[in-house]
Amino acid sequence: MAPDASITRHTMSLGPDKSWDIYIRKDGDGIKVDKPLWRNLGSCRENRPPAPPPEIFGYQYQGATTQGDVSTLAYVPRAITDTAGRTAPGPAENSNNDAWANSYPFGLTNTLARTLASSPAQSPEGVMYASAQAVGAVVEIKPDGQVNHLGTGFLATSPYMGDSSIYVVTNDHVIRGGSGNNRYELWLGYENPNGAPQERINLPSQSAGNAGLDYAIFRVNNEDKPKAIGFLPLPSNLSGSAFVGDDIYMPNHATGRVKGISSKDSSGRNSKILRTTSDLGAKYSGRVLVHNAFNVPGTSGSPIIDQRTNNVIALNFGGIGQGMGVNISTVWKDARPQLQGAA
Repeated sequence: MAPDASITRHTMSLGPDKSWDIYIRKDGDGIKVDKPLWRNLGSCRENRPPAPPPEIFGYQYQGATTQGDVSTLAYVPRAITDTAGRTAPGPAENSNNDAWANSYPFGLTNTLARTLASSPAQSPEGVMYASAQAVGAVVEIKPDGQVNHLGTGFLATSPYMGDSSIYVVTNDHVIRGGSGNNRYELWLGYENPNGAPQERINLPSQSAGNAGLDYAIFRVNNEDKPKAIGFLPLPSNLSGSAFVGDDIYMPNHATGRVKGISSKDSSGRNSKILRTTSDLGAKYSGRVLVHNAFNVPGTSGSPIIDQRTNNVIALNFGGIGQGMGVNISTVWKDARPQLQGAA
């Protein structure tokens, strides 16, 4: 997941070291958590009480090292594939049951999409569930039948007049996570852990992409197009008018698991766009959105959707704690010449 997020301070709200700070930072695909071993109370020094390593959804604790007055805990992504294409054992399927997730200040809670299926169609939950139908798991199928879960992708309509194609949009680094010469698919309706996806959309030759903006776009072939239309491809906000403070939600296939929808932070408030940044370089200044929706391996390629308009406003590409997504208008504008050339 790139680029790396900055260090995030978090005050523990549970456990023996409740009220003590930790500092969370990305380390490649993993996470490092720095724990100060003492703090200054003014008149005296207080030693940090022993405490088990916090559980972080989507990651597995590997061990700790101590240097000076700081203990550093290392976490790696949990395994997410097996030869039958099922997800390997990991944390509780619904991270809302994870005490660490509930205490974390950002979006480390993820609602199982299938729990919203019976929501009234016009309710916020019903609308989010309907939009999430276009979101699927991007997988690699190897010659021996092994399934490798790479990330998330979504069906999208073109924002340009005269283009009736349906596209699959994901991250460039999601596709590069595969072996190259194998078959790639978008699994739609993958909501039950013991069930198969409702539909599989073949990802043919890539139609457009940009490693710098971290996007990859595939035109759905004519054979799969009727199936794709049935899953309600998402519209995009081509105006680029996404504002700091806007409420968002993000359907995803975190850690290769069944579909989740992130719409609330762990305090029960709506997930939001927090700020803009220039992490992709000065040319794209202000075109990268920082948000607090759910972010662990597997959420790369998820659509960030405006809760008011239900249009895609950004393509999620990474981050821990605070996630990042490139403005979708920047993606489509950059991709247009390639799409016209590939038509």
